[in-house]
Amino acid sequence: MKVLLINPLIRAHDIPRNFPLGLGYIAAVLLKEGHKVDVLDINADRLEKNEVMERIDNYDIFGIGGLVTTYNYVSWLISEIKKKQEGKILVGGGLSVINELMFKAGADIIVDKEGELTIVDLLNNLDNLNFVKGIYYKDKNGKIIKNEERDLIQNLDEIPFPAWHLFPIETYIKAPVLGTGSLRKMNILFGRGCPFRCTFCWHNFGMSTRLRSVDNVIKEMKILMKDYNIQYFAFTDELFTVNKSKVLEFCDRVKELKIKWACASRVNTISEYMVRAMKEAGCNHIAFGIESGSQRILNNMNKGTTVEQGIKAVRITQRAGIRAHTSFIIGTPGETPESIWETVEFCKKAKPKLRVELFFMTPYPGSDLWDYAIKKQKIKDEEDFIKKLGDAKDFTINLTDISDEKLIELKNIAEKKCQPNFIYWGLDYYKHFGLKNALKNGTKRLFKKLKK
Repeated sequence: MKVLLINPLIRAHDIPRNFPLGLGYIAAVLLKEGHKVDVLDINADRLEKNEVMERIDNYDIFGIGGLVTTYNYVSWLISEIKKKQEGKILVGGGLSVINELMFKAGADIIVDKEGELTIVDLLNNLDNLNFVKGIYYKDKNGKIIKNEERDLIQNLDEIPFPAWHLFPIETYIKAPVLGTGSLRKMNILFGRGCPFRCTFCWHNFGMSTRLRSVDNVIKEMKILMKDYNIQYFAFTDELFTVNKSKVLEFCDRVKELKIKWACASRVNTISEYMVRAMKEAGCNHIAFGIESGSQRILNNMNKGTTVEQGIKAVRITQRAGIRAHTSFIIGTPGETPESIWETVEFCKKAKPKLRVELFFMTPYPGSDLWDYAIKKQKIKDEEDFIKKLGDAKDFTINLTDISDEKLIELKNIAEKKCQPNFIYWGLDYYKHFGLKNALKNGTKRLFKKLKK
């Protein structure tokens, strides 16, 4: 079949940084099965809407993958495709969790969760959809049918490497990301899933963690180094450090490549021994979603960590010579001015050296927090709320007893108070982003501070 995979626009105000691995895997699977596959990467190419429609041609299948935050754009895209073409429109990725809205927008079939096995089965059975596991579709009466769920893929090594060559890959390789400097970088996955149940998360890859073999990961890295001269790898797993023995095995093996890399961790799955091994293996950046400096708030969000673990994780990471990137969430149910100040106190104790990021607590479809917000009638019109969703930097909803104005004010104050020393931050930014970006962004930050 003739298939067009589409990566929609994600953030119009920001440059594209991460290669769309989900679509990359789907493309590779379809090519392996003998289908003709093209890719329209709107996010990477920053196409205007008229340019998008000029590139929409006749295809049997239009496959669109995206985050829930792309709902507005994908809805427009589906309606325009429907006006011009007769091919089936498939939607997957994070958008699958709002399947009713996607059907309302005009989608024909929704692929639920992992799509590598489902897409092959689906294209072989377009006339017998009731036999395909892991999809939603409408019957001839317009009723939404949810088929039996498909089991998660246990052996991730069986999935072919992403079809990088179909995408405008240089856009992603050259995008500046903290920690990479001028190095050519690529994002990659070690595994899928997370066993923890934070209230604000939706687990597209399930609650169990499945890891690739170290051999398979190293093989992919070597191909990327050879074919695309990649010098820096960003592991975008939900939780890279979930399996200590695997991490240590990887660290021992990856030394031979002499590259730099980054990952995300939880403060309760890391140790000083592991951090030092990661540093020796080339890791220079670990991201921690610490979320709050208040133990009561951590408990409210079911984080499963302690304030002390957070402080220790930041300290041992920085002591090993790895940059610790910390992020926090303001506005969890039960949040008070006092608990927000505890987050400020956390930063004073832990002393993160990188810029600290603070987000507003935002319920996303599929999470326990979403169910809470619906039950408490904090969200009255689901579609209207989803249309407003972004990356949680902007205020969209208040789940606390604090007034909207006060919550925004407290978040802004905390964000300033949590930041590290400006001079140190500037030097670190220069070291890892380059002089041009450091001067541009550092100067803006300095003027903001002087105005206040």
